[in-house]
Amino acid sequence: MASSAIAAAPALFKTLSYDPVNDFEQVTTLMRVPWFLIVAADGPFKTVADLTEHLKKQGDKGSYASVANSGVISSELYKLAFDLKTVEVKYRDPFLMLNDLYAGNVAFAHLDAATTIGSVKNGKMRILTSSTKERAKAFPDIPSAAESGINNSNVWGWWSIAMPKGTPQAIRDRLEKIYSEFVPGEEHTKWALSIGCEPYPGNAASAQAALLKEIDLWHDYVRIAKIEKI
Repeated sequence: MASSAIAAAPALFKTLSYDPVNDFEQVTTLMRVPWFLIVAADGPFKTVADLTEHLKKQGDKGSYASVANSGVISSELYKLAFDLKTVEVKYRDPFLMLNDLYAGNVAFAHLDAATTIGSVKNGKMRILTSSTKERAKAFPDIPSAAESGINNSNVWGWWSIAMPKGTPQAIRDRLEKIYSEFVPGEEHTKWALSIGCEPYPGNAASAQAALLKEIDLWHDYVRIAKIEKI
């Protein structure tokens, strides 16, 4: 099982021990997950417009929290959409980050759905928008980035099924057929939605095309967010 991390890797690392395009045979995409812009539930921000107005007034005195590159990208695209000067504060632990967000030490963060769900259900965090152009199926009441005025954002995390380059075509074809039936099925759909994800059906050709597109996108994202290669 491969993740969107393999598409991001060429833009994030100076050297890799593998080639994400030429060392694998993509079988199909499996599921995808949006990132969410979250704020403290007991804070004053009910909409993206509320938050944006506050951050414009704060200039570079305002701050947002980050714990993963996809969150940084989503936050920087939001900043770019509204010409915000908000400063990034890096965290290693998402739960320490949530504590500071809840305490009001930072204004907002972008987190993946799996990490966000618990804090939203216990009433500590509020989701203002997704990082994607369309609404997330697991959170149909949450406005999309496009609906919130963040027209440059369409950040998804995703998983695919991949095999080593050179795997016999017959094996790849059989797996592709199995997953083409399983991914959009009721059982997988119900489970994916329960963890904040959604089915991402496809085939070998669409998975390969998605990988190539994401590799190009991540080079743009890293440039926008000024992330240095390591």
